Amino acid sequence: MEEPDSQPVSDLAKLFEIPPDYSHAAKVLMVATLLERVLEQILQAQMPNLSGKLKEKIFSGYGPFSTFSAKIDVSQALGLITAEEAKDLNDIRGVRNFFAHSDELLHFGHEAFDSPKIKNNPLKRSEAMFFAAAANLVATIKPRLETAALIGAIAARKAARGKTDGL
Repeated sequence: MEEPDSQPVSDLAKLFEIPPDYSHAAKVLMVATLLERVLEQILQAQMPNLSGKLKEKIFSGYGPFSTFSAKIDVSQALGLITAEEAKDLNDIRGVRNFFAHSDELLHFGHEAFDSPKIKNNPLKRSEAMFFAAAANLVATIKPRLETAALIGAIAARKAARGKTDGL
């Protein structure tokens, strides 16, 4: 088993270090990526036998946990996040996808956000609403990430001891 990320929470601080002159699209993509990484770390902490090779297979390419959507769904199914947090994460994912897959350079308030694809997403309205939702998720998920990282470190330590105790 690989050592868990020793500083998983440090990525969350990056959420508030995004330069203000970045485009809305760049900010949205960075925030969504950071939140997706947090979910990945929480999920990995639940997998005591996760080797580097298996982690690569599961979390990248066409692996079952390679998408933000899958990470949200599985995290909710395992009780790692609430239904409300899953909804907020899916709203963030929806805004991210809208920015990422647009042929135009979008900004919050752009008329393209009237599209039926994103019509009912409350986070499309403003940058402030989007970042408020992200900050709220950080505040609620951060303690669980810290707990998951600690549990992962304990499990890794126990596994390492078990290997040496049996010799």
